[in-house]
Amino acid sequence: MDSIPADQQSVIVCGVVQADGSRLYIEKEHPYFNTNVDVYTAEDDPQQRTLYRASALAHKFQVATNQVGMYLVRRRHVEYVQGLFQASSFLCKPRGSSGLKAGGYFVSMELCKEFEEYMIQHSKHVRHRNRAALRKDGRREPMMHRSPAAAAAAAPGKGAAGAPSSTAVHKAAAASKAAQASSALMARSDQSLLASYSELQSRLTRKRKLESALDKLQLEKNLAGKGRRSKVVTRDEKFGDIDETKTVYKWKMERKK
Repeated sequence: MDSIPADQQSVIVCGVVQADGSRLYIEKEHPYFNTNVDVYTAEDDPQQRTLYRASALAHKFQVATNQVGMYLVRRRHVEYVQGLFQASSFLCKPRGSSGLKAGGYFVSMELCKEFEEYMIQHSKHVRHRNRAALRKDGRREPMMHRSPAAAAAAAPGKGAAGAPSSTAVHKAAAASKAAQASSALMARSDQSLLASYSELQSRLTRKRKLESALDKLQLEKNLAGKGRRSKVVTRDEKFGDIDETKTVYKWKMERKK
């Protein structure tokens, strides 16, 4: 960010000399800033106007100090004689003061009010741009930012010659998009459920195979081990043949020495 040329910078005097000769450093409950603010004067200002730090102006409008500084830089060529000063050094600094650095901007009340007008116009421009973006996206403007005329124009109904209003068309398009999005979401949900069921079925099948393999291994281990065992056969009910697939063995527990 550019600064005022060195030959146009000013020596800033902290405080304002009052009628009784005392120096006032802070104006309490300033009517414009609605808080306590530090006051200054410029040594080369023939009018000896009361000046305020640019940071106080930024705090009032809840913007970054850098934004105020860029505005002041753009206006410095025409506003210098109307209350814009950049500090080169300071005089009468009170003990314990902080934040006072060379290069800081100090402004008069006239320039504060001009910045306020600029912020009002800037806010109107931002609202207009946001409304245009909302209309382009087919969305409705928030009620807090709409005028009565705009609210009436956006009311549901038909326009001239019985034709649907642009708002009604936008609402229909938005409803169609919402329905399509809902259908797509349900389709994705169904696919997810089918995938989950398929995975569950495959896991159950694998579990049964593993259990069968474990039973076979246990049977082989029992057959190879020691102990009294008896073979229990199952015969076919129709022909009386032994069904080998249903043959099982039972072991009698023996006491080990």
